[in-house]
Amino acid sequence: MDDAFLGALLAQVHSAVQAYLDTGAHGLIDLLRLPMPPERIEALRARLGQGEITMTLEAEGTSHIRETALAGVWWIDHHDRAGHLVARLIEIGPVPQIVPADADAMRAALGALDALADCNAGEAK
Repeated sequence: MDDAFLGALLAQVHSAVQAYLDTGAHGLIDLLRLPMPPERIEALRARLGQGEITMTLEAEGTSHIRETALAGVWWIDHHDRAGHLVARLIEIGPVPQIVPADADAMRAALGALDALADCNAGEAK
């Protein structure tokens, strides 16, 4: 499919990858804000290809995160709790920013592990 719109969008992805390599800044392209009929979305998905990683995140709805065939280029679909698509993004970076746990969540996990260790220590006696 020879589509100037898709060519321009791929050039934007290219620029975002270059910007990440130059500055470390993640890039984000909001596909729902663009005039993209279903056949154009599928053409873009096909051009970007399928990578090795897929993830599902369950938080305020379901998010499907998949690596494209291009390292550092991620296709992300966010759905609300009712299952409606609320965001379709291309994110550029080593890992999508929604994936890593933040320090506060890790502190809470550490507290939970302490409680588990205390509980298990009591059972061993």
